[in-house]
Amino acid sequence: MNKTNKGPPSAPQNLVYNINQTTVSLEWGPPADTGGRNDVTYRVLCRRCSWEPEECVPCGPGVTYSPAQSGLVDTYVSATDLLAHANYTLEVEAVNGVSDLSRTQRLFAAVSVSTGQAVKRIRPCSLGLALPGSPSPPTASACSQRDLGLAGTSNGSDGADPRALNL
Repeated sequence: MNKTNKGPPSAPQNLVYNINQTTVSLEWGPPADTGGRNDVTYRVLCRRCSWEPEECVPCGPGVTYSPAQSGLVDTYVSATDLLAHANYTLEVEAVNGVSDLSRTQRLFAAVSVSTGQAVKRIRPCSLGLALPGSPSPPTASACSQRDLGLAGTSNGSDGADPRALNL
């Protein structure tokens, strides 16, 4: 850790990635030089690119970052909900309290990737609700951002259609 001056940190080191359909996971090491400060965090910039490297646009709000896109204290992030069959450049920048005030050029580590086929994500999920006339609460069999599968039984004694559910 070089503490020669109070400036922005150097680029993160040893950036590696793993890609799975439309999710890219990144891991990296801390910068060699923290700029003489102990408040280093990381931010990720995502750009979707055409086949020409100069033609890139910000990924926009459709991409989800976990645990976050900026203010990262750990050295990993996942970017999900990328478009299928698209080219992306992801940059990881180490920043500290003086980075945004500095006039020096940004230093970052970058990877360029191409996504594969999108896969509809269905995952188990929990649900806490009781249906009238149901001898047992329904269970959520699977869910995604737009779909929810429910399973349960109804004795139909209240006259309600056992196949109907109003949400």
